[in-house]
Amino acid sequence: MGWLSGWFGDSSKPSNNNEDPLRDLDPTLRDFLNKESPTKYQTTAPPPPPPPAPPQQRIPKDPSQQNAEKDPSTPSVPPESLFQDGRYAHLWKNYRSRATIECEQKSDAEKLMDVLDHYKARKARIGKAALENCTLEQQATNDCYMKGTWGDTFTMCRPQNMAFNRCYTMQAVRPLPPYYPENKSSS
Repeated sequence: MGWLSGWFGDSSKPSNNNEDPLRDLDPTLRDFLNKESPTKYQTTAPPPPPPPAPPQQRIPKDPSQQNAEKDPSTPSVPPESLFQDGRYAHLWKNYRSRATIECEQKSDAEKLMDVLDHYKARKARIGKAALENCTLEQQATNDCYMKGTWGDTFTMCRPQNMAFNRCYTMQAVRPLPPYYPENKSSS
């Protein structure tokens, strides 16, 4: 009754809330999850935050002193600025890109929907490229329907359709996994 111990606790094992929830997974599955996960899972507990420093009175500095403290050879200007030499750096000092702000505000479900949307868009682009690559077969199929003989019309242009479908499928659809015949010694 292993699943009941998850709810009610297992008296044979000491309770440890810091245990790794991925400890029972297959190592290859764990590696896959680590590779594909947008955020990295840490198996150890993060260190406790440092105690807050006592508040100090800060004397506001004038802008000339602030500019003197910074090294003028390395301006802190984001790459979005048209002036990388440091001009208008005071306007860019608190800049955060729109993508960064939107990413921080997204929930996990929205992030997952973004991944799925990118996957669907990629699949659509692959399908469109496959259609462009199979234009000769598609044209042959259309010509067969428009100008084909009575026999072609009767068979619904099957040879041309098969050629077009094979061309499209080989490019747009993932190939089948390799075929492993059954073990014949068991029969």
